[in-house]
Amino acid sequence: LFGGEVPLTGTALSNLIAPEDTVRRTKVLAEHYGNSIPYDFEFRVIRIDGARRWVNDRGRAELSEAGRPIRLLGVLRAIDRNKAHELRLEQRAYFDPLTGLLNRDRMIECLSEHLNDAGRRRTNACYAAVAITKLDLIQEGFGHDTVDAVVLDLARRLRGHLRDTDLIARINHDEFGVLLVDCPAADLSRVAQKLIAALREHPVETVRGVLPITVSIGGIALSKRALSGRDMMLKAETALAQAKARGHDCFVEYEWKPTRQRAQRTVV
Repeated sequence: LFGGEVPLTGTALSNLIAPEDTVRRTKVLAEHYGNSIPYDFEFRVIRIDGARRWVNDRGRAELSEAGRPIRLLGVLRAIDRNKAHELRLEQRAYFDPLTGLLNRDRMIECLSEHLNDAGRRRTNACYAAVAITKLDLIQEGFGHDTVDAVVLDLARRLRGHLRDTDLIARINHDEFGVLLVDCPAADLSRVAQKLIAALREHPVETVRGVLPITVSIGGIALSKRALSGRDMMLKAETALAQAKARGHDCFVEYEWKPTRQRAQRTVV
């Protein structure tokens, strides 16, 4: 488990715990000393060779008459397999299997979280729905492998043209979602147009040849008028549909209208 000499003291064990887990372990033990309920938590240890192992620590403290801890009595158990399984489940729940980007459900959660932040701290953010032009025709003409190559290339380019703080998701077959963090509404059109031009500039290289690719974008500034993260996404997709109707390769921003807002609230 430890890749060398077994730590025989609490100090020796503490020295092996990953730095990002030490505060949480200290908090768990402090709570245990106060209520005497057996502790049970997980953390990572760093072996002598630098490898990290997940362990489960379960036990109780032996206290003095003054209530101070004398020693810990417990069991350390390696749980790397359990953690690997949890990671696989998390990947399936939150990430697109082809691109490794966030999936639709996780992006909706992120939109909802940013809506709440915007209400509390007045932060700026925008959301853009980005669709690959006529991807279905590419699939009919060149097959699934070529479509996958196009999707992967677009995912790579989006990462390259956006900031590390922006969030990117694959929403469905031909659509990506981009949450532009700390982006004022006035900058949304400029960012979208720049993205359209950058993605248009270089064709995608596939085993079936070089394919020119364009995208359409529908965008929206986060607003307290939105009902939820899902509502924000649907409104951006409404603008995206308008961009496609205009002939693709363009950007349309969703316009908030009181009448439309009331009508949608009635339907919901």
